[in-house]
Formats: sequence, structure tokens, C-alpha cells
Amino acid sequence: MHEFHPRDLNEELLIHSSCKGHSSQSHDSDIQRRRSAKTLNGFMEAAIMMTPEQKLNECEQRAKAFTNQGNSSAAIQELVRCVALARITYGDEHWQLAQAHANLAQGYLQFKDAEQSLGKAEKLVAKLRDLEVFTKEELTHKEKELVINFARLYQKRGKQSESLSYYEKALELTEDCEVECHRRTALYKEMAVLEQENGNLHRAVEHLQQAYDIALSQSATGTEAADIAHCLAKVCSASTEPSHKGRASQFFEESLKSYKCILGAENSKYLVVQDDFCHFLISTGEAENAAKILKRSLETKKSTFGELSTEVAETYQLLGAVERSLGLQKKAYISLNKCLQIQMLHFGPSHKKTKDTQKTIDFLSKYIEHYWSGWGKLHFKDGVTQQGVKASGLLADVQIHIMEVPVSYRKAQEVILGMWRSLNPKLAVHFGVAPRSDTIILEQTGKNTKYTNRDIEGLCPSKGCCVEGGPQQIDSIIDMKAARRRLQLLGLDVLYSRDAGRFLCDFLYYSSLYYGSQKAVFIHVPGSGSLSKMEMLVPALTQIIETLIELLDETVPPTADPQ
Repeated sequence: MHEFHPRDLNEELLIHSSCKGHSSQSHDSDIQRRRSAKTLNGFMEAAIMMTPEQKLNECEQRAKAFTNQGNSSAAIQELVRCVALARITYGDEHWQLAQAHANLAQGYLQFKDAEQSLGKAEKLVAKLRDLEVFTKEELTHKEKELVINFARLYQKRGKQSESLSYYEKALELTEDCEVECHRRTALYKEMAVLEQENGNLHRAVEHLQQAYDIALSQSATGTEAADIAHCLAKVCSASTEPSHKGRASQFFEESLKSYKCILGAENSKYLVVQDDFCHFLISTGEAENAAKILKRSLETKKSTFGELSTEVAETYQLLGAVERSLGLQKKAYISLNKCLQIQMLHFGPSHKKTKDTQKTIDFLSKYIEHYWSGWGKLHFKDGVTQQGVKASGLLADVQIHIMEVPVSYRKAQEVILGMWRSLNPKLAVHFGVAPRSDTIILEQTGKNTKYTNRDIEGLCPSKGCCVEGGPQQIDSIIDMKAARRRLQLLGLDVLYSRDAGRFLCDFLYYSSLYYGSQKAVFIHVPGSGSLSKMEMLVPALTQIIETLIELLDETVPPTADPQ
């Protein structure tokens, strides 16, 4: 007689359903379904043969796996099964059931609601104490775990006083002995975080100081004391109390000294603390010291993290900010450019970090360009250089007047207007530095509108306009393309441009073209490359000015002398 087995029924049902719809299903599909059913039934048989204790172990493993994967719903489901299986396996008054409730509470703490499960676990621990089936130490350990979980739960919910109460209870349950020192230190650190979140920095410092004292009392060679000193330094630096500021510097130095001794100056932890120390120095007005530390750390960071690492980029960015605060705009521009190159590799041009750095660089480039605009800042102001220009072969009958133009829309226009009214030169030649260029650029056109960038005084022209009612743009009377061609024949390669930048260079150029009846030119000189050196630049500019004057004479015939 054939013995009935559930698998036979499953196979019969499977065959029946496949035959019923045979016209629409393939034979391969039938075989695949049979295999799937057999596999499923195999798992079912294995599960039926497992004891509740084995199932409990399996559920615990699955819960851990789901937790690590961040699958909250599946993890909670497995932890709920663990509670049920623990009750079936061990009964209602066993420590394993309390542990299952505690684990479920921990899962809820991470993913959902924990209070109900923690409450159940707490009641079970109380029952176990009455039954006296465990030692005092074992029960204290279980109770301590529950109390810490309650403290973390209330901290997560923003219930500060309840959380602190449970933390203090956990400290009472934690013995003041060498074995428990690490646990007590961890509790003080968590309490410090809680106080800091609540804005009570003084209490946070007290808790961290207690943790620091415990860590220092241990003979261990680890970095726990250095870690806590770093935390103390950051909390003290955030405090408004003057006494805390002094202690912040002390703790930063102690932390750095410990990390350097234990891990070495090339270790990432040491370098992170060093950066935090630099931030602190900047906030206390010691930017110069911060800049020195950052510069020294660059080579180490390149060796530790890589020359094109984000850590190196962040250091260049911080160094650039420090240099800006010190008024070292050109150095800041160089540092931020290096930062930008690395950020472009890591984040691309559309990332917020890259855009912010680019925005700062654009501002600095305009500031540098116009701060250095005019002959004065190009060192033509001193007598030696002026003599060098005149002695270089510049037309003997040319009289040179040198004027420095301020980095201000208002003052620049005053200088230009005064120049044309008082001197009325044959040709006004204006200069500005293009930091990112290694070639001389001849500008053809000045624009009248869309001046939205602020100058050194923090101002923009009225209505973003150079001359209200003036033409939209004005070209120089000299054909800069013709000048470029003639200079190329002389062996000097220059660029032609119709966009001077819509900042002070463009503003100055338009003003001069407007008030000087187009008898003006603007030349952008390079900020890098061989032509940026004065010994190379002066001869090139001399040749350009000679060519421009020749073209001017060809364009505007000389006025006949009266008879």
C-alpha cells in the first residue's frame, strides 16, 4: 500500500494544474515548477525536523544578518520570532526570554519603538531576582544592559532628564574597578554627548574630565586617553567660557602628543586632530600659527592619504581660507586652485563643494586681477622700472604718464575722468593681470552693463551700469586684430579678446573708451608663465605699445599745422 506523503499531494496538484493549462505552458516550465516545489518542500521538511532551540539560534543569526544589511522590517520580524521561540524553549521566567526581549528592544531602539519590549525585559529581570536562580553579578549585568538601553532610548527621543537618570543608575551598577573602567569611561562619554546636545557644555566638560581621569589611571597603551582629550578639546573650544578656551589648547596639545607617541605623526587620527587644532587656532586669532601647521602637514598628508586625496584638498581649502583672512589673496588663490583640481577629480564640476570653491576662486581672480591692474602695481611705479621701459627703445617722442587705478568702481571712474580732463593723452593704455593666463591678451571691447560683482568697498555701480545712457559697448579705435597680426610678424604671439570680464577691468576700459573718444586700449598681462616675469614682460609690452601707436597714427591722421 502506498504511504501518503504531503510531497505526493503537492506533486499531484502541480501536475494537475500544469495539465489543465497545458495549451498555454511549456514542458520546460512544468519541470521548473516541480523542481521549485521539491526544493520548497525540502526546506519545509528540514524546518519541521528542527527543535525550537535550533530555530531560535537560526532566527538570531537571521536577525543579525538583516540588521547588518539595514533591513529593519525583516530584522524586527526575526527578533519577534526569537521572543516567541525563547518562551517556548525556556518558559516564561528564564533569563533567555529576558535576553530575547532586550534584543528586541535593541532592534526597536535602532529601527522602531523600544519602550514596550524594554519594560517586559525589566519585569522579567525583577522576577528572576525574586526566584534567586542567578547570582547577584549575573542579574546586575542583565539589569545594567537594560538600564543602558533605557538611557539610549530616552536620549534618542529627546527626553534628556530621563536619559541622564538612567545613565546615572548605570554608573551606580558599574563597579569602580579595573575590569569595568572601560564601561564607566564609555558611559561618561555618552553622558557628555547628551549634555552637549542639551547645550550644557560645562557639565559635558565635567563628564569628559571624569572619563579622562579614568583613562589616564589605566596603564594600557591604547589611544583612549588621547581620544577623550580630543573630545575635551572640541567641547572646550565650543564653550564661551574664557577658562575653557585655555583648556582647549591644553587638551589639543595633550591629544596630539599622545597620538604622535603611540601612532606616529603620519597616522590619520593625528592628522585629523591637527586639523581641528588649526580650526581652533583660527577661531582664537592665531591664523598665522594655523597656516604654518597646515603647510607643514601637507607633505605628510600627501604621503599618508595620497597627493590627490580629499584630505589634501580639504587642507588646501582650509589653508586658502586662512590666507584670505591674513590678506594673502594671491596665496589663497593658489591654494584654492590646488583644492579645486582635486575636487574636480573626485566630485566633478557640478558638485556643491566644487562649485563653492570655484565661486571663491572666481572672486579672488577678479580681486587679484584688478588689485594688480595699472602700471603702479605692476612695478612700473618705481624709477628703475620706468627707466627700463624708456631705455628699452620705446619711441623717443612718447611721453609716459603712469597712474595707479584703485580697486573701486567709484574711484576708478574718478581717476579715468580726471586723466582725460587733465592730460587728454594721445592714447590711454590700461593694464590688468589675468592670473590664469600665460599669454598677453589684447582687449577690443568695453561693455556698459551687467556689473554685479562687488568691489573692494563692497559696492556695485548704480543699476549695474558704467555710464547710464551710454552705448551698450564701445570698441577701441585701434583694430586689435590688426595689432595681433602685426605682432605675430614680429615674433610675438598674443591673443585677441572681446570680453574683458565684466568687472573692474571691463568697467575701467569702457569708462576710458567713453570719455576718451575710443582712444584707449586694454591689455591683460599673464599671471603665470615666462611672460609673467618682468625681464620678459617689459620688452614685450614695449613692442606692443610701439605697434599700437603706429596703428593709431595710421588710423587718425595728424592735424595739419595752421599756416
